[in-house]
Amino acid sequence: MDNYQAQSEERSTLPYIRDCHSHVGRGMIEPIQTVARSNLTYDARDVGIYYRQGDSSDYGCEDLTRRETDYWITPFQLSTWRVSWQTTLGERHNTRPITAVLTRKGCIVALLPLVLRKSGGLRILTWQAGAQSDYGMPIVARGESEFFAQLNGEEIIRRIAAAAGHVDIVHLPKQHKTLAGNANPFLVGSSIYHHCGSHAINFLPEENWEQFLGRQRSASTRQQLRKKMRTLASLGTVSFQIAGSPPEAESIVENCLSAKSRQLAKLGHHDPFAAPEVRNFLRSYFSDQVGRSSWAVALKLNDKCIASAFGFVSSGEWLLYQMAMDADGLEHSSPGTQLLVRLMQHCISVGAVRLDLGLGDENYKYEWCDEHSKLLNCTVSLTLRGALAGAAFKVRDEIMNAMAAHPGLYSAGKVIKRELSVITRRC
Repeated sequence: MDNYQAQSEERSTLPYIRDCHSHVGRGMIEPIQTVARSNLTYDARDVGIYYRQGDSSDYGCEDLTRRETDYWITPFQLSTWRVSWQTTLGERHNTRPITAVLTRKGCIVALLPLVLRKSGGLRILTWQAGAQSDYGMPIVARGESEFFAQLNGEEIIRRIAAAAGHVDIVHLPKQHKTLAGNANPFLVGSSIYHHCGSHAINFLPEENWEQFLGRQRSASTRQQLRKKMRTLASLGTVSFQIAGSPPEAESIVENCLSAKSRQLAKLGHHDPFAAPEVRNFLRSYFSDQVGRSSWAVALKLNDKCIASAFGFVSSGEWLLYQMAMDADGLEHSSPGTQLLVRLMQHCISVGAVRLDLGLGDENYKYEWCDEHSKLLNCTVSLTLRGALAGAAFKVRDEIMNAMAAHPGLYSAGKVIKRELSVITRRC
């Protein structure tokens, strides 16, 4: 972008996102007392960039807490998710929230929920709550998606980084190629595929379970699934629990995280849920939000949980965040698959249009899903230190991609990691 013109310092107000294009109840929010327009820049397209440091608020845009239909957003950009993360994990690691707001003619085009964090002497500008999120992306007003796609994302990112001060590298991982059907302008700098993609199931309008199963799986596969269900039922009473209260959700989430940690330990994999503060954040968020923006379910045999899962829900879309099995000796009956079947049945019964299975390239996702997306990790190096870190990020991503693309290499890596894990535990 060019033709930037510095603006004099003054206070400003911004309209609600819904007022940017619906023209319903056109009102203004209270003045933003901490935003100085000395950091507001314009290009030839008259795009303003506001940024705010030091808290997680989104300029009074209450719509962002409800994820309604006025903007493109995933659950990982919701204010409730990011504010909860900031107060539990972000502050513990001294991250500084930086919310950037792109405007055009007084209306919001998009928000970029970012944080500035320090790691090994590096100052990194990245997505807020990125480590615990499946997707990183801007929040885009629906009526502005085509205009947004034409922006120079790298120039905007550089401006935000300059305003934040002393940033070594911008790291924007796990981005979709498109947003609202248009190009994502923040696939900036050096881009490389994330080592795993995302997968989702789309349900047809007025489709029942048998119709869905018939079009998704072959007759022999359906027969095999029913056989496994009969096998499990022969062992006792099988039940499907949907958490209806925070205590029930908390119990299911804790069970799921514990089972997942045991699975990862057996495989010798890194456990992203090992840190107590991470478990506390997830347990607290998904229990507090149950019945609103989150859900938790469990498959039980004789009242003992053998598989569990939890995730997000809004506007007819469900997202599975984590799922785990805790059923030694029951692997032949595939309790994880049976839990997923019950979850899909429930989604159809409540009129859900989509079930997002999130990140990960497990076989069952290719078997059930009809939507598959590649994600990109993007970096913009701003200093020599940042360039060295960017090169390291690229090497790491290339290694992860090579392991994902070559099962033999991946399996060998898992064996080595498993043996090292056993040795470490013995020591």
